[in-house]
Formats: sequence, structure tokens, C-alpha cells
Amino acid sequence: MAWLQLHLATTEAHADAFQSALEDMGACAVTLTDGADQPVFEPPPGARPLWQNIVVSALFDADRDPALILAALQQQGLDAQAHHHETLDDQAWERAWSCLLYTSPSPRDGLLS
Repeated sequence: MAWLQLHLATTEAHADAFQSALEDMGACAVTLTDGADQPVFEPPPGARPLWQNIVVSALFDADRDPALILAALQQQGLDAQAHHHETLDDQAWERAWSCLLYTSPSPRDGLLS
């Protein structure tokens, strides 16, 4: 099964509204990521700090029309600063993501002397 992944640039003030609207529209998953290079280090317990510029990514079934999703967001007063979409082909995701896991250097890697 393929998936539609929609990426929307917004600000901290609108991130929660985008997230809720996308979930209400049937998004299978919604992710918020840093839209600039603004790290958040060790927030205090219970805090939910967000970046000033945010990319909201939503995953939908592949048969959804991204133009209709954007139009529905605009009807709710949610205009993304920028957007793009892509189709993700289904794959063995546990294998695809395993390459991103950190592993400690080994003497075999030639990184340790």
C-alpha cells in the first residue's frame, strides 16, 4: 500500500491547529519537526516547547487528493507558508529505518585505534 505524505510549513502559533485539522481529516499520523535550525535542549518536566518555524507532516492513504486537503485547511483559515507532497511506496519499514539507528563504533570500522 502506498501513502501520501503532505508537508506543511507553519509557525508555532498554528502548529496545534494544523495537527488537529489533519487528524480530523483522517491522517494516519501527524509529525511536527523543526522547520529551521532551532534545537530544543532538555526542556523542563511537563513542558512542550516547539520551534518557531515548524514543518507539519501528515500521512494519508494514497488515494487522497492533496489539493482537496489543502483546500479544506484553507477553509478553516489554515494557510501553510509552503507545502509539498510525495508518495511513499510501502516497504519493510523496520529495515528502512534501521540504517538511521546509531551504533557504537567498532574496531572493525577502523575508527578506533
